[in-house]
Amino acid sequence: MPIFMDRHFVEGASQEAVAEAHLKDLEIQHQFNCKAITYWLDNERGYAFCLIEAPSKSDVVKMHEKAHGLIPNEVIEVDPLIVQSFLGRIQDPKKVTYKVQNGVQLKVFSDTSFRIIANITSTHRVLLQNKFGVSKAKQLLVKQNAVLNKHLQKGKGRKVVTDGHSFVASFNALSPAVRCMYNIQKEMHPISEKINLRIAVHAGNPVDESKNIFGETLQLIKLLCLAKDTSHIIFSATVSQLLEQSNIPVSETKKKVKIITPTEEHFLIRLGKVLFNHWNNPGFDIKNWCKHMAVSKSKLYRECVNIIGVSPNTLLKQYRLSQAIESLGKTNQNIAQTAFDNGFNSPSYFTKCFYKQYGMTPSRFMDG
Repeated sequence: MPIFMDRHFVEGASQEAVAEAHLKDLEIQHQFNCKAITYWLDNERGYAFCLIEAPSKSDVVKMHEKAHGLIPNEVIEVDPLIVQSFLGRIQDPKKVTYKVQNGVQLKVFSDTSFRIIANITSTHRVLLQNKFGVSKAKQLLVKQNAVLNKHLQKGKGRKVVTDGHSFVASFNALSPAVRCMYNIQKEMHPISEKINLRIAVHAGNPVDESKNIFGETLQLIKLLCLAKDTSHIIFSATVSQLLEQSNIPVSETKKKVKIITPTEEHFLIRLGKVLFNHWNNPGFDIKNWCKHMAVSKSKLYRECVNIIGVSPNTLLKQYRLSQAIESLGKTNQNIAQTAFDNGFNSPSYFTKCFYKQYGMTPSRFMDG
């Protein structure tokens, strides 16, 4: 059966209250052919997230409704391996407290679901080979992987997604995550320009208004890694505020860090929602983008250039090309199909854009 994760608003609820609600789920789960596996509680932001094996989303809702009446605000299907990578577990944590409340023994824990998420990207292996040759490209990639793995291990981060030239990492705590990114940036400095190293850091909870786990968090850091500026680690406003609240100094690294403002972050979240929903539609253009965001063309252009450093047209084209790279590297489909699947109106225009961006044709890339 599929696995689902849901989100509940539980502002002000105690650990015991959430544990009691979970126990009620366990008591009646069989009536809906469900299995309430575990949960996470983010007290600071007033959210609880349940992991449930169930026949369907509607069965998850019905089970909660009958058990305690706390209907989830969102329910998404998840891959348990991805949940494990992001959150570190898919069962109850080892450290729990047993309490008796109203004559019932409760298993109480407060394991937050809030994670610091980093996105690190670099030039694709084939593009590096085209630019530097096979031997030099291999040296660069070996160096990159060694540095990333070393500092990720030191910072107790978990590698979530990796495809050889980019990866997403999840951290439970802010300080180790920030220090890990600083150390990666410092040690990679001699070759960072050659491999086009980009680092962006944001934070969030696993279920939001998107359909994917940590969807909005990942969308924002993907956007930030498309920024023209490659010399800085880019922190979201959310991460910056967490640093201030935690009294973690950033003054010593101001030259290495770029921080977007809360207003810029809000704009990019809106921008990303539209981009990630429509980028592969060949008919989607700037006019559509403005309409979906309810902004003028001049405002869209101005904000994109100010925050990301490129125009909306360039951003859209770059994202489509980056997705095409992934398609060409993973499938045997022809170039024409790749072009249309990634939002280009014609194979010839796709080839022209691809060559201008990467210095090689799509067909040559596929041969690599």
